[in-house]
Amino acid sequence: MHVKASLGHDADLFAMVQYHDEPFALYRQFDSRGKYNEERFNVLLEAIHDWNLFLAFNIIDGCTSGKSREPLEWFLREVAGEVESRFTEEDVLR
Repeated sequence: MHVKASLGHDADLFAMVQYHDEPFALYRQFDSRGKYNEERFNVLLEAIHDWNLFLAFNIIDGCTSGKSREPLEWFLREVAGEVESRFTEEDVLR
């Protein structure tokens, strides 16, 4: 049986797929220049509605074997206080 998701849910999933690499891109800007594109960061903040799901995905993806945790930890610090989520830097596997 196929269950169709609501339009709002589909739009949020689309935004998550579209923006899933943004945290790493922003980190690379910060790492190389000491700053990042704040407009790009703000677009991301507005585009994602389910921050628990978005950050859970980023934590899972960022904790894969062989990946540095630094970009993920940096991003979680950047969004702390900006978005509502139950995930923090403490949830990153080391």
